[in-house]
Amino acid sequence: MVGKAIIVTGANGGIGFSITQQLLAKPAETVALVVAIDLHDHRLRCLLDRHQDRLEVVCGDISRRESSQKAVDAAISRAGRLDSIILNAGIQGPTGSILKTDVEAWKKCFDVNFFSLVHSIQVAAPHLHESKGSIIMTTSGVSLSPFPEWGAYGSSKAAMNYLNMAWPKEDQIVRSVCIRPGIVDTGLQKEVRDELQNSLPEKTYTWLKGIHDRGELLRPDQPARTFVAFALGGIPEELTGKVVDWNDPKITHVR
Repeated sequence: MVGKAIIVTGANGGIGFSITQQLLAKPAETVALVVAIDLHDHRLRCLLDRHQDRLEVVCGDISRRESSQKAVDAAISRAGRLDSIILNAGIQGPTGSILKTDVEAWKKCFDVNFFSLVHSIQVAAPHLHESKGSIIMTTSGVSLSPFPEWGAYGSSKAAMNYLNMAWPKEDQIVRSVCIRPGIVDTGLQKEVRDELQNSLPEKTYTWLKGIHDRGELLRPDQPARTFVAFALGGIPEELTGKVVDWNDPKITHVR
């Protein structure tokens, strides 16, 4: 059995870091190599002490095509294959009224949350075709149930959903799925609590802060298990191009 090679973006924290840890916990005959990419890599560097033979860390801006190319090149150079890409990197973007938020900040949000997906898929696709691999993306409930003041973030994730739906219309070899991970205890949620009180509606801010204060946020390792299962077990045909919740009963057979 040949171990899989998997790329994880946004891997230095939150869900991405948990995905990386869980993949590396698998035996080498299951996971041969994880290529972890993020703008910052201090947490990932700690993992290198124990996993130098199976972890490649790429420190780079995922909104730049060359960062995606470096990750793919590393997978092919070290493992000779690429089986899955987990496109998890994301930023909050500007919060506030659509009429008042800066367009350049919207563009940066889309560069990270959407256009990085496009060039990552473009550079990875030839190798994913060889392995009949998977594209797994992290979406958000905001993309399906709009919130005021979150136009940029929600729109970028809605664009992701459409890209995912369009993919199987063009490609029937490599499968794709968007996973909605729920409200997770990550840096994005901390940013909401610490920095966005004045730019979100009071009702929205109070609701999100209350989830944290009551200890109801999901741990990153919980949704991470679903990403790992899809990366290792593949995406069922009936779910390709779909948006699914991390704990949807339809995916329990692969979790």
